[in-house]
Amino acid sequence: MDKTQHKVLTEEEARKLGEHIVVIPEGYTHIGQKAFYCRNMIAVHIPEGVTTIDDGAFLFCDNLEYVNIPNSVTHIGMNAFDKCNQLNTITIHADITSIGEGAFCNKGLQWIEVDKNNPYFSSEEGILFNKDKTTLLAYPSQRKCPFYLIPSSVTEIADCAFGWANIRQIFIPDSVTKIGDNAFYGGHCFVDTNNPAYSSKNGYLFNKDQTYLINIPEEADKIFIPKSVNRINLMIFEGCDPLKFVIYCYANSYGHQFAEEYELQYVLIDGGVQTQINIEVNVWERTIPKR
Repeated sequence: MDKTQHKVLTEEEARKLGEHIVVIPEGYTHIGQKAFYCRNMIAVHIPEGVTTIDDGAFLFCDNLEYVNIPNSVTHIGMNAFDKCNQLNTITIHADITSIGEGAFCNKGLQWIEVDKNNPYFSSEEGILFNKDKTTLLAYPSQRKCPFYLIPSSVTEIADCAFGWANIRQIFIPDSVTKIGDNAFYGGHCFVDTNNPAYSSKNGYLFNKDQTYLINIPEEADKIFIPKSVNRINLMIFEGCDPLKFVIYCYANSYGHQFAEEYELQYVLIDGGVQTQINIEVNVWERTIPKR
């Protein structure tokens, strides 16, 4: 095939390739956006010649256990293997030049291995970084460690980097000055007090002046919102049952406004007096919307 030609495997074509064991025929250069979206396959073979695995190509393939990434692939798109919860290892070969955010955001990943000759990416203890380890790109959700101290070389934590991570404590050094909005899904965050951009309190993650609430521990059933907060990252409530937590906030504060807007249960804290506000909530209709 002429190297200038592109042949995209579309979702319609992908559905003709079988149900559980999929062998993609030779001749394709791209696996298109959401080509295998929400399929029940267990394994897929990608042939040499494919250069691009596009955004969401295998999104929600919850039973996918095995996929090979051939040496011809140079780009893996955003959310390419997102929610592939049976996929536990990923190997990044030497010729991959770009990886989209959230490419490996799933609940089963244990290890990411990068070829040492790759000039763009690296791995340490199964965690994916850019080459010089200034950006933490993906932390395997099932890595067997209850806490993680982010290296001092890291200045940025990518969007969805800790997606679904089974981790209790994350220590953020003063070198980190940029964190993606959806970098964390739970976990107690502890920020070095010398960090110029972020702060923490009781495991909650804020920007430096605590006007933006970025992350809360996943198991929190009482959520305290300081008066200083004027912005809340909606993703920290993604898919939550609003009947299983209560927001504690101050009257006429942003937290109060937020709780009323999303019809969440809340308690007002004013001068030591707590007033319970009871709201009838339909759990199926009032769950915080998923992204």
